[in-house]
Amino acid sequence: MCGRYAVVIEEDALARSFGAKIGADVPARYNASPGQSLPVITSRDVAAVRQYRWGFVPDWAKSENDGYKMINARAEGIADKSAFRKAVAQQPCLVLASGFYEWQQHATDKTGKKPFFIRPTHQTLFAMAGLWNRWVNYATGEEISSFAVITTEANEFMRHIHDRMPVLLPQADARHWLDTAIALPDRLALLKPYPAHDMEAYEVTREVNKTIHDYPQLLEPVGERLRVQAGTL
Repeated sequence: MCGRYAVVIEEDALARSFGAKIGADVPARYNASPGQSLPVITSRDVAAVRQYRWGFVPDWAKSENDGYKMINARAEGIADKSAFRKAVAQQPCLVLASGFYEWQQHATDKTGKKPFFIRPTHQTLFAMAGLWNRWVNYATGEEISSFAVITTEANEFMRHIHDRMPVLLPQADARHWLDTAIALPDRLALLKPYPAHDMEAYEVTREVNKTIHDYPQLLEPVGERLRVQAGTL
């Protein structure tokens, strides 16, 4: 799964990688958490960054709080799931990120799970595949724009940390994912594990375990590093 990540946007990197601009102030997030408003690029406007709430609220939800149950969407069979069927066909988005967190449990470590910060080795800003929706509270008239991060099975690299990972999209695939004119089976084929040889991870402070902590020092390495080299870790 993906339950926490970081996103620090530099406008040059945003324009270079995605051809988009920041439409409003987008604060850096070093410990982005479900329920927060976070930067995405949607199929509705591929040239602008918007802030949507993390936690997908489907059309039939009785409450916006249902979004807390849907921060992730599994890629396997996603087009057949009632919550995501419309969104996967018509409402893809790019969830902008600088890296994501995952926790590793060692059988011999009695101190608890180790948090790792994980990212592609050659991208300071990248996109995770996502789905967005706009839900209306008919009692109040309030509109909630929300999103989910799509996950897939772990690649060779990630299996040393966790059995799932977010779908990380190379730049060309990111453009195709947003293009709803492309046949759906071709777009669904993009929802696959990122190449293991192009990823790195390092242990970070356990301060990241608490969502109230959100500052640059969370990204500093404090211990073990992982990287694939010549097919091995």
